[in-house]
Amino acid sequence: MNSSIAYASIMLLAGLGIPVMAVLNGGLGGRLQSPALAATILFGVGLAVAVVVLLITEGMPSKLTSDPPAPWYFYCGGAFVIFYVLSISNSR
Repeated sequence: MNSSIAYASIMLLAGLGIPVMAVLNGGLGGRLQSPALAATILFGVGLAVAVVVLLITEGMPSKLTSDPPAPWYFYCGGAFVIFYVLSISNSR
């Protein structure tokens, strides 16, 4: 398969996954009566999947910090994701 078609297909699936994630996490937040708990579960499951993918594709990392260390603001993406997830799953 042409790599550009493969990448486009992956991006299409990722784009479709965003509203599906919002609906599923919103439903979970409604059932649990806690959007924050639903987001915590969402990110716990996501962390487990990401660790499995990391270990399968790259193996155990030999070091956890890069040389030179990344600037602090590179790590702020997680805060934006949490804000997004909580804003779309707030069922109250």
